[in-house]
Amino acid sequence: MVAETSASLRTFIELNSETSKKHRIWMKEGWAIGDMFVSLHVDALKPISRRTMDDPTDSDLGLVQLSCHGLNLYTSTLDLAVHGKFDVALHLLRALFDCGPLVYAVAKSDELAQRFDREKLKASEARRLQIADIGAHEQDLAAGLNNQWLREYESLNTATHVNPVHAEKLLHVREGKATPWVGGRDDVDECRKVFEAAHMGEFWHLSGVNNFRRELLGEQWGERFRDATKHFKDWMNKLRKKDKANKKDQQS
Repeated sequence: MVAETSASLRTFIELNSETSKKHRIWMKEGWAIGDMFVSLHVDALKPISRRTMDDPTDSDLGLVQLSCHGLNLYTSTLDLAVHGKFDVALHLLRALFDCGPLVYAVAKSDELAQRFDREKLKASEARRLQIADIGAHEQDLAAGLNNQWLREYESLNTATHVNPVHAEKLLHVREGKATPWVGGRDDVDECRKVFEAAHMGEFWHLSGVNNFRRELLGEQWGERFRDATKHFKDWMNKLRKKDKANKKDQQS
């Protein structure tokens, strides 16, 4: 589709099964954050794309390419999650996490965009560059973000390989009998985990755009990004507190 305003998750995700409708209700706050991020993503694409029609820079061209790819990854991951296809969603999450740091690097300079175009820029190098830039002003924040990114990525790297970890996502085992889940299954906790990770990947993506195209996108877009970021962080903090409380109850 051509980038348009007023986009939301429903622009990309069709709720055509009972599982998807149940997950949509269960993921109320997580879905609302997805709506914010998708709207920001599409609204950022329009002015950046327009600029490539006149006198395109390598940076702008690379950014449009990565932004289109990133939007497809993000919405497809959430689509799979809301339909209960968690084993497949995990494979897209790894690519989504790679996309964010690359957006940061490509948006930063033509030289880095040219390296990306020649397939000479890896996501790991782009992430180190992004963390180093943050660390020049906020060392503690950079260290914390880097550790968080590494934890998430390591977990994804393990889960995305086809291995027994997917068995619980595909089989319902009870009393010695295994029943396969075909076409997705209801699991609010698994859906939430995928939404969390996908939102984190999309946050990194939008952060790179915000860092280097702030003037082009305008103050209103920036305010919306800050508002969405606050909602995302508040939601994540709420989930962490809930997880700790549940863990404490299980141990007592």
